[in-house]
Amino acid sequence: MKNHNGRFLVQSFFLFFLLLLIEGPVMATQAMIPISVNDEKKQCTGFFGGDECSTCGVLPEGWRDIKGACPEGYAMVYFETPGRCKPEKNFLCCSSGHSGSRGDCEDMVLNKEAKRCAFVEDITQCSALPVGWTKAEDGVDLCPVEYKWQEELLSCSLL
Repeated sequence: MKNHNGRFLVQSFFLFFLLLLIEGPVMATQAMIPISVNDEKKQCTGFFGGDECSTCGVLPEGWRDIKGACPEGYAMVYFETPGRCKPEKNFLCCSSGHSGSRGDCEDMVLNKEAKRCAFVEDITQCSALPVGWTKAEDGVDLCPVEYKWQEELLSCSLL
């Protein structure tokens, strides 16, 4: 009799876990992706709420947020809602290998000898950078993996 009770208990646990494996995915629902629509253009786009690399503000004129799916007859366009997000100057977002959205890396400067990266306040207002520092060259718009970031803004001679 003991043998049958033990086997029944094992079979019951097995059946319970099998049901969990089957029911789990069926019971889970996909999160609703916020949608922005432009009724005049009859367009929809996915809404990006922002992260550490960008700040998302007010929708441009003509766009509004909705809950649910893109309305019937509207075309889904695959670009971020124009004017919605502004990239942030954040060292993480301007580092090679970062998997998130891109930040505002325009004001990044490099010191190749010291293997350092830094930001200046506004590169367009710099007439000269400190010795050893250069503006990022075309094609090198992210801080290389082997470089370290300087925490404070680098000062430059102003125009």
